[in-house]
Parts: sequence; C-alpha cells; structure tokens
Amino acid sequence: MMAVSVFAVLVDGKYRQRQLNEELEQQSVLILKLISAGAQESVIMEDIPMLDTLVHETVALDPNLTSLVISNESGETMMQWHRADFAETSSSAIFEQDITYAGELFGSVKAQWDPVGLAKQVDLRLTRGRRTLMLSLLCLTSLSLVLLHFLVASPINRLASELRIISSGRTANKLEINSSREMSILANAVNDLDTAMEESRSLTSELEYLATHDSLTGLKNRPAFEAALNELLESRTNESAEDVLLYFDLDQFKVINDTCGHAAGDDLLVNLSGVLSGLIRSRDIFARLGGDEFAVLLPSTNLKTGQAIAEKIRAETQAFRFTYREHSFVIGASIGVVCITEVNERPERIMTAADEACYAAKDAGRNRAHVFEENDVDLSQRRGEMSWVPKLHAALESSDLVLFGQTIAPTADLNSISDHVEILVRMVEKNGNTIPPGAFLPAAERYGIMPKIDRWVISNTLLWMQEQFDNGKSVPVCSINVSAISMSDHKFRDYLLAQLTATGFPTERICFEMTETAAVSNLRSAVEFMSSVKSAGCQFALDDFGSGMSSYNYLRNLPVDFVKIDGAFVSPLLTDETCVVMVKAIGDIARVMGIKSIAEFVENDEIRKKLGELGIDYVQGYGVGKPQQLANFEQVKYSRTA
Repeated sequence: MMAVSVFAVLVDGKYRQRQLNEELEQQSVLILKLISAGAQESVIMEDIPMLDTLVHETVALDPNLTSLVISNESGETMMQWHRADFAETSSSAIFEQDITYAGELFGSVKAQWDPVGLAKQVDLRLTRGRRTLMLSLLCLTSLSLVLLHFLVASPINRLASELRIISSGRTANKLEINSSREMSILANAVNDLDTAMEESRSLTSELEYLATHDSLTGLKNRPAFEAALNELLESRTNESAEDVLLYFDLDQFKVINDTCGHAAGDDLLVNLSGVLSGLIRSRDIFARLGGDEFAVLLPSTNLKTGQAIAEKIRAETQAFRFTYREHSFVIGASIGVVCITEVNERPERIMTAADEACYAAKDAGRNRAHVFEENDVDLSQRRGEMSWVPKLHAALESSDLVLFGQTIAPTADLNSISDHVEILVRMVEKNGNTIPPGAFLPAAERYGIMPKIDRWVISNTLLWMQEQFDNGKSVPVCSINVSAISMSDHKFRDYLLAQLTATGFPTERICFEMTETAAVSNLRSAVEFMSSVKSAGCQFALDDFGSGMSSYNYLRNLPVDFVKIDGAFVSPLLTDETCVVMVKAIGDIARVMGIKSIAEFVENDEIRKKLGELGIDYVQGYGVGKPQQLANFEQVKYSRTA
C-alpha cells in the first residue's frame, strides 16, 4: 500500500500540472474570444467608454485575471486594466488574441492570468481525489481481510449496489453497516466517494453553465450562440425551411452609462432582458453578445414571421421605461434581420450580414428593423465606407494626406489678383493617384475619424502659412473647413485656440468654414465655437448657404464674415430664373448684414459675369481656378487658371 501511495504521488504531480495547464488554456481561450469579439467595433470606432465597459464586465467574469490590455493595429494601447493587489511572478501566464474583421487585423487583446487561484482549485480536487483513492484502497484492503468471514456477504452486496448507483452518475443512499469495524470504515469510504462525486457533478454543471451563459443577464453568451448558429447551418439541407437571425443593439444606451454610470446600464440590461425573454419562443435562442448587443436565432421561421418578432422586440423596447434614481430614460432598438435560405452558409457571413443590417437600421433613423439583402445599396455603401477606416488611420500616420488650395477671387475683375484660398484635403495612393475627399470623408465622419483629420489639416495649414510668413512671402487668407463633430468638441476648441496663440502671423488671415447644416443642427455650440475662435482674430464662412429652410433666420444669430452660396443655385444660374432670384436675395441680405458673399461652382466666365451683375462679392470654382497642391500654390494663386 505504501508503494501504491508513492506511485500515486508521482503520477499526481504530473496530472496536477496537466490539469492546471488545460484549465488555464481553456479559460484564456474563452475570455479572449469573448473580449476580442466584443471589442471589434469599439476598436474600429475608437469608442473608449465602450471598451472600458467591456473590460470591466470581462474582469468580473474571471477573478484570476491580473491584467488586460487592448491595443489597436498599430500597437498603441487603447484600454488597459491591472489588478491592484497583484505582483507579477515568473509563473504568470500571458495569452494574446488578435482582433480581426473580414480577415483584416484591427488590434489585439493581451491578458495575464495568476495561476495561483486555479492551482488551488486543482489542488483541492486532487486532494479530494487522493483521499477518495486512499479510502478506496483501504476499503479494498479491508475487504480482502474479512472475505472469509461469513458476515461479509450481505454488506458486500450492499456496497456493490451503492457503488453501481454512484458509477451511473446518480446519488446513492447513505450506508450504515455495523457488522464489523472494517466494514463500517468501508461504508464510510463509499459515502465519502458519493459526496465527492456529487460535488464534482455540481462543479461541472456550474462550469458548463458559466461557459454558455452571460453572467449578468443569464442569457446565452456569444460562444454558445455562435455554436448554436454553426450547428443550425451545418444541419441545413436543400429541403430545410427558412431560418431567421435577429441582431440588435440599444439606441442611446451610452447616454445611460455616461449619465448614471455602468451600474445603471447593468440594471437596464438585466430588466430589459427579462422583459424581452417573454417574447421569445421556447425553441428560439436568445443571447447577449456583449455590451448592449443581443441576438435571437429563430429556427424554422420564415422571413415574415421573423420580421413580426423583430417588430415586437422593437415595440417592447421602446415601451420599456427605465428609471434610475431621479433619471428616467426611453430607449429603442435598431434590429438587423437576416433570412437564412442557402446550404453551406458560413456563420461569419451571417453575423456580418446581421451587423450590417443593424447599422443600416441606425443610419435610417434608429429604432427600426432592416432586412438584409445581397444587393442592398445602403449596405454596399457602408461596407465600402468601412474599408476606408484602416486606410485613413494609416494615412494620418504616414502622411498620405496632402493639402490642396483653390482660389476664391473677386467677382468684378476677371484678371484681378486674389489672396484668398480654400484649403482642401486629398489622399495620395502609393502609385501616386490622388483620391478626392468625397471618397473617404463620409467614412471619416461616420466612424469618428473627422476630428483627427481636422487637426491634421489645421496643423499643416498653419505650418505652411508660418513658413510663407517667415520667408517674407505673401500669406493668403486661408479658409479651413471644420466638421460638426469637431465644432462641438471642447477639447478640439482648446487645441485650436492653442494653435492660434502659437502662430506668428496675423490670425485675421485665417477663415474657418462650416456648413449651414452643421451650424444650425447645434446652433448654441456653433455660436460658442465661432465667438471663442473669432476672439482670437479669425474669420468665419458659412458654407452651402441657402440649403436650409430657415437660412435667413439662423444667419442673424451666427457671427460669420462670409456666406458661401450653395452651388445648387449657382450652376443653373443662366437657365433658371428662380436660381437668379435666390442668389440675388442672398447677396442683398448678406450686404445689408455686412457679410461678404461667395458663389461656389462657378464653371465659366458667363456665370461669373452674371454673379457680378447680381452683386455677389467673390467667386470660386473650376472657371476661376482649379485646386492645386498647397506646396506649389504660391506659383499659381496670383493668376487665373485657364
């Protein structure tokens, strides 16, 4: 028996290490897949608050996590967390997972585990196993000593019966055998074995539940949902009925987190999940994929029924009222609907289609359902825009953006010298081709990259103007476009004022342009932005003027120096009398208010002459001057381009 014990200890050590390694690897794979999938959209959009939510929800799942770092594709850290009470040791285990979308790398997740906690769990189970093994050996030894005794036959039969019950996975009845001391010990050993097996079954059941369910809401989690979707797709045949997948997230959920904190957001998710679960059929699979993202798999369901269920979810979400302390919130749900009809579909394609349909619902105004269609123009446009995201980040880092300038000239004299230019941005490909802004700026606005581009344009324009000034050259008035999101950002405003303070040339040579739509959509922010920047000496132009229904009313409230007449009124000026009246009215009102007028899209001398007759001050367009690279602009800006 001593030899057996020594052998058991030796084997136990190797088994312990193997168990520890396997559990650590399984746990790391599960956690890293969970967070890399959840962080995909947030990394692309650089949504730091959502990454923070994701990290804190993840670390709550696993007490053995000691650090978590999310980086973008350039290796820059976007979010990191370290357990305060942990000191790194040589036994710490580090695992890493890439964040990819459509086969393209966007970043990575690196996590570190403290194996001490898992080791304690493994040691506890092994200790129980050793005790059970030793007790079993003791039982067997005792049995061998009393086999000759005529009183052991019945107890042995009882023991055999109970052991068969235990081996079948059921809970045995407690044994009480008093025929001999040895048999009593053996009965206790069997009872201990039964208790150990029951604890093992309970632990296994708990781990299985945690591996397939969301710890906050109790719904299925992403791995379980993806496994169910994969199983459904693999089982499809040509005779299979339609299946439907719904993918949705909550509109305005970030407002709740920002206003009341993540605890309030968690309460909303728990309560709303309970409400929506009542709408889901027993055969359907309802899962929380992470953050405020949910999915429902509807097996053997046609598209019409799937749309009806999606509408119930949307309506119930909109009717749900969430109150937290003194705050009350109304939310909505943007739902993507995908009908599954083909055989050999890939789960990645179905999930991507659902995600795209969900964002199409958001683009259409939120709080609605959108059905995915292969030839959907809106979805194709979004896929195209999303492909620009990594290109734009790379362009900002590698200086693939280039500044151009386009002359803004006085209307009256065709050969007059102009010292006013609008700054334009282009992207240059590796082969030297120039990409116009209309190709990539919509993607920059949708995915929150516009403030970075605005900063790049402002910084490089001011640098060029400073070089002109330092070299004794003429510094033209440079009109620089500012996006609506930058205008409303206080950090951007502080950055801009700091840049203006550092300039060594007269700031009245700087004019900032914003569209009428951007200005009136947030009039208060626009006025504050203009007032603070004008106090630094700069001018302002209101672009695309006349496109709004209440343009003149808003113009009285905006401290602008120029209005740029929407090109839609200028291009048809020679053939459309209505446009003539509109342009003249804008020019007259601007003149009365002491504001200079600029007409865009001036394509020829005839239009320019007509604008002069209507009293417009300045003109801009291909008929005045084509855009030129800003680095060479001093060579062309004083003469009209043919």
